[in-house]
Amino acid sequence: MTWLVVGLFSEGSTDRRFLPRIVYRTLLGIVQAEAVTAVELQEDILAYTEKPNAERADIICRDRQGVDLFVIHADASRSLADQIEARLVGQVRARARDA
Repeated sequence: MTWLVVGLFSEGSTDRRFLPRIVYRTLLGIVQAEAVTAVELQEDILAYTEKPNAERADIICRDRQGVDLFVIHADASRSLADQIEARLVGQVRARARDA
């Protein structure tokens, strides 16, 4: 069996009230439908509140041994979301190389 721990970056206090349940239910549905081995999903999603991508990248690198999946929620248009993702992934790679 595989155990998954999930971290969630969200924007505000409203997001932190409802998103962890939505993320958990969504991921649970995915692993139940798609996993080729038994997967147990930690029910308590770890909440992170940092907003700047550089801080998120540092945390992802710092917590990479204890968190299996990081989910980032940002209200944005599709093009802006793509830019946020590209910058964050780039910053994570740069921080990982430095570490």
